[in-house]
Amino acid sequence: MSGYRLALKESVKYIQSHLAVKVDTLGREALINAAKTSMSSKLLNAESDFFAEMVVSAMTKVKTVNHTG
Repeated sequence: MSGYRLALKESVKYIQSHLAVKVDTLGREALINAAKTSMSSKLLNAESDFFAEMVVSAMTKVKTVNHTG
């Protein structure tokens, strides 16, 4: 079990340092596209523009509150 925990920690560390991208560097359009992609297989697909915009707006507001608060 300890080997799995170590592997998990190392995996997370690798993802954070090599694969993660800060949201601030992506821009709003990339965030909207990512939100649309994540919802593409859901029932919301017909209204993906609306829901993607709502998700990105909510995420930006939460990030701003957490960053300044």
